[in-house]
Amino acid sequence: MIPRARSLAMAVWAAREVQRHPGRSLLLFACLTSLVLIIAIPLLFSHALTLTWTRLMDHTPDLVVRRIDAGGWAPLPADEAVWHAGQVPGALDATPRIWGIATGPDGPVTVVASAAALPDGALNGLRPPAVGEAVVGRAVAEASVDRRLHLRRRDGITLEMIGSFPADSGLVTHDLVWVAPADAQRLFGLMPGQASDLAVYLFREEGAEAVAADLAEAFPWPVNITHRDTALLHRRSRAMGAGGVALLVSVPALLALLWVVAGT
Repeated sequence: MIPRARSLAMAVWAAREVQRHPGRSLLLFACLTSLVLIIAIPLLFSHALTLTWTRLMDHTPDLVVRRIDAGGWAPLPADEAVWHAGQVPGALDATPRIWGIATGPDGPVTVVASAAALPDGALNGLRPPAVGEAVVGRAVAEASVDRRLHLRRRDGITLEMIGSFPADSGLVTHDLVWVAPADAQRLFGLMPGQASDLAVYLFREEGAEAVAADLAEAFPWPVNITHRDTALLHRRSRAMGAGGVALLVSVPALLALLWVVAGT
């Protein structure tokens, strides 16, 4: 171990050496700082994105059941789907949902027709919208004109905005539109009594695979069942992939650092 007096003398010598070549030292410092930032920012961002997805997915259903046919997704008979799901032990609170992506005044927006699909704290005293009304997120409110909102998907509808989600829920409600079920069915081309999918909560999350297999056999039509952990894994993979691609930018910086060190 280096004695304290000797280490102090070496620090003084190093400081004098830096002062002898201020330009080169400043360049090396800038190079090292830039390299650390280039490498650290993507890693920190992907980690923060993963944590955010984990927090959001904690409030989602354990299983999501979608009906499929030869053309892909198909509308789900809501009452019949709830009855069949109720026959499976371990499956609780099967809730039909009507939601989807529509074209808004300034790009795609997410349209939901149930308060159960909204995050905790997003209601903040807001009443459910009636037919022809909508509660919107901040981005949608800023893009609307005269408190009127026009949405298009299978059919076009025009709604009157009666409120906005609170600012502290903007992470989830930024481009969200809450409408009445009848308006959502008309927008997405659904018949009365049909839903987009079925949200299922489990008594024990450890038995998700077994319950999913029982659910698939319980319905008289083909279904696709997505587990929350599977969706979370997909989101994490996307976040890590984005961070990995961003790290490729650091390769030229590493070569530049090697060049500077070799020159020094």
